Amino acid sequence: MSDLSFASSETTDALPDAMKIEFFTKILYYEEAIFISDEATIWDIWSGDLPEILSRCSLHYGIPVTKKDTAQSFWKFLLVLNQRREWAKHDTNISIELHRELWTSWASMLRVYAAAHGMASTHHAVVEIGADEIVLRVDQRWVRFVRESMTTSEGGSVPFSIAQDGTVSIAGVVDEMDMAAEGVARTLLLG
Repeated sequence: MSDLSFASSETTDALPDAMKIEFFTKILYYEEAIFISDEATIWDIWSGDLPEILSRCSLHYGIPVTKKDTAQSFWKFLLVLNQRREWAKHDTNISIELHRELWTSWASMLRVYAAAHGMASTHHAVVEIGADEIVLRVDQRWVRFVRESMTTSEGGSVPFSIAQDGTVSIAGVVDEMDMAAEGVARTLLLG
């Protein structure tokens, strides 16, 4: 007799409980969480049709959701929904010019705090700035910012956005731009 084994659910399990509970109760109308492997898509846990799930998600999260979004792993789908919702809250009505100025300010803050923390570190930080990407590098480690997310050399990815008032949201935590930049630089340079 062989043992029954399940696919890994490590990544899905690592998502915040509130994020999963919100989806289960508000979108799927389940009363309790179910086992979802890291390989599962929404189609492995939802037996309804495409227009219904797109409608429920779009209405609840307040963002457009596409068929392509539903094809990714459930944990990625859930992150995308929450990242886009966060971005929509913070990026509403920001003109291209204002976003460009805020983006430049964010890069400058990262550079300033990386230099300051570099004085107490054995490593030197490099800030690479592009129109759509900012990368802060220290030795073999890096943090990459794009309009909607922050990714790290360790493989982590969290929502990121810059609001019209100059505040920055990283993983749902909103802070003044300078304080957020200081925290990122400190973490990367000093561990």
